[in-house]
Amino acid sequence: ILGGGARAWRVGGSVDEVLVGVGDRVEKDQPLSSSAQEGLKAERARRHALLNLASARIASAKASLRLAQQAANRLARLRKSAAFSEALLADKQREAERAAAQVKEAQADYARSKAELNLADVDLAYSDVRAPYAGVVMERHVDVGGFVPLGGPVVSLLGVEAMEVEAEAPTERMGGATPG
Repeated sequence: ILGGGARAWRVGGSVDEVLVGVGDRVEKDQPLSSSAQEGLKAERARRHALLNLASARIASAKASLRLAQQAANRLARLRKSAAFSEALLADKQREAERAAAQVKEAQADYARSKAELNLADVDLAYSDVRAPYAGVVMERHVDVGGFVPLGGPVVSLLGVEAMEVEAEAPTERMGGATPG
């Protein structure tokens, strides 16, 4: 058998729909089954909210940085004044450095949140199992309501485009056979 194989789930979850049965012919990219997507959609929404929170933290950290830099610059301009304190200027400069580090930390958190959102999008896209090639469903491994672990089989397909069949037939019966 050429082109045979089982299609597996790329995310674990409960089976919401099985769209094919044994003997059904399927086309390439045709949906075979889908998982319950409510949880995946909720997780994506949560990760999107965390991305928005990280974005807001960047803005807040940048505002703190500007404020700290402004205070340090103001003190530096008072260097010749009697009100000047070298220790206070050093403190304000350290505050500006700390605020700059918080900006970098918030930016790193944003990048992590963005990557997690992308992973949620991938999981959501993988919640539907699609046929990798045209074929015939030879065996169904899942039922609606069942739980399928990550990598669990959904259906076994027999590819129909690259199939070779060998059969013995009497020579006197070959007159009606045509190529293809």
